Amino acid sequence: IRVKDIESNAPVVNAAVLLTPPSGPPVSGATDAQGTFKAEGLPPGSVAIAIESPDYFSGAQALDVKARQDNATEIALLKRPKSSLVSGSR
Repeated sequence: IRVKDIESNAPVVNAAVLLTPPSGPPVSGATDAQGTFKAEGLPPGSVAIAIESPDYFSGAQALDVKARQDNATEIALLKRPKSSLVSGSR
């Protein structure tokens, strides 16, 4: 799994990754300096992927894992605004 910034394509480093396979326990970890997370031994089937990083909105998608294949995918995250976009007056 490669996690990248949707606008710059830069890797999202140290993003929390949670993989929930169709059977067996969930697998979790963090992306490396290249924005990559690798998991081995997942059972075939639809795996739910959830990604979280403090500077980005959360991301999620499903991946159809095939047996004995490299099941690569990319997830692009949108950066959170640095300040609130909401304004108002009384």
